[in-house]
Amino acid sequence: MKILKPQGNHKVKAQNAGDEKFVIRLARAGQDEAKGQLTRLYLNRAYRFALRLTQNRHDAEELVRAAFAELFQNLTRYDESFAFSAWFYQIIIHQYLKLRRKRRLLAGIFPFFLKDTIDPDAFESPGDSPGIALTQKEEKKILLKAIRKLPQAQQLTVTLYDLEGLPQKEIAEILEIPAAEVMSRLHSGRQKLLESLTPYLKENG
Repeated sequence: MKILKPQGNHKVKAQNAGDEKFVIRLARAGQDEAKGQLTRLYLNRAYRFALRLTQNRHDAEELVRAAFAELFQNLTRYDESFAFSAWFYQIIIHQYLKLRRKRRLLAGIFPFFLKDTIDPDAFESPGDSPGIALTQKEEKKILLKAIRKLPQAQQLTVTLYDLEGLPQKEIAEILEIPAAEVMSRLHSGRQKLLESLTPYLKENG
């Protein structure tokens, strides 16, 4: 991405407070009030996505803090030709992968870090995923485990499309892959989920 330098230090005007692009520009220029407003605009969305990825409230909170820290550290590098939400999703995913690497490293030293910490309440609505009929907490936990076991590329795609409800084009931008590859990963991920959940569905169907 090209480097964009801050332009002055303007105050956020009330009539422009709802203009996301205006707020982003002021935040990029170092305006603290704009940074606070930008945080409020994206905090809930970031936390929900982090919760989908980590499936654990504590890790989600850690992930969101790290993501916002990286966002503001690199805000002057944001290219306005790229959707801001997609750019921020990339940052969250980057921090998520760092968190996973740290967990694996710690697990090599302290085995209890491999302990299952999935929070069933982290999953609110499966949308059109293969687990659509799973509604109870224990059933949600089974589905969350199945999602976690997907290959990383498929896990991210299923999470972004089925759980976050993002369009194919935006997911392609976030993951930096062709749009057709999004649907290919989604199809493969759903198939693996269905295969993983079939024994449970047969037993409880």
